[in-house]
Amino acid sequence: MMSRLQRLDRRTLIVLVGAVILALFASLLYAALSRPAPPPPVAEKRTVVVAGIDIPAHTTITTSMLAAVDKPVAGLEPDAVNASQASAIIGTTSLIAIPKGSDVTMHLVGHPSQVSLAVSLVPGERAIAIPIDRIKGINGLIQPGDRVDVIAIVPPRANEAPEARTILRAVKVLAIGRGLDATNSASPGPDTAEAPTATLDVTPAQADELALADNNSQLRLTLRSPKESARSEPVEPVSFALPAPTAAPTTAPAPAAAPGSPAPHRGPPGVQIIEGDKIVNGS
Repeated sequence: MMSRLQRLDRRTLIVLVGAVILALFASLLYAALSRPAPPPPVAEKRTVVVAGIDIPAHTTITTSMLAAVDKPVAGLEPDAVNASQASAIIGTTSLIAIPKGSDVTMHLVGHPSQVSLAVSLVPGERAIAIPIDRIKGINGLIQPGDRVDVIAIVPPRANEAPEARTILRAVKVLAIGRGLDATNSASPGPDTAEAPTATLDVTPAQADELALADNNSQLRLTLRSPKESARSEPVEPVSFALPAPTAAPTTAPAPAAAPGSPAPHRGPPGVQIIEGDKIVNGS
């Protein structure tokens, strides 16, 4: 009887200890879950300058174009312009177009001397100039921003007629003379009727082809409608190979013998003959 009571007391004790442990664990868990979450850290902010309007490329920056906005420091460019520094960029020029609401950074603005054609080119584009005149430039009606086809007129060779082939289609005109694309410039371009060059936007392979064509043919430009697809017609291959020159004789003719002197002895072709102290080729 005592052994049974002892076993019962032992089990009761174990149950009680277990209950106490569970209660303690439950109380700790409840305390952890009911504890309010710490507030999120406050992001550090800076008052920076943004574009208040869409600012075109190559435009002089004025106060009315800018706005001040508080933004988290974590998302800012290293050279973002602080509101306190806004006066430093007034009067500078936008190197590229800056959309409304975009951060104004120091690498997006510069002085007019820094504005160049290279700024408007993207990787993979090349600018190449070809000579034009009033006729080739369609009497000055081609303007920067237009799309043109380039025709190469190859001069006649031997009995062949001259050829005219369109080697490039729908290439963009970047500049006429020194006037850049009017759509990206705050100032109007110059009179293009007498401009000596047209600068075109091409790929590296097209630049090679155009340089070869300029050196071996006459180039003409034709103006395209902006509504026409660039792939409406294919380009036309053209060859600038020259006819093979006529082979010149490999040996000089033998000099005529002096009057009254015996004719020199000649042997078979390819055979050298010795005459006294001279070596004579056979003929």
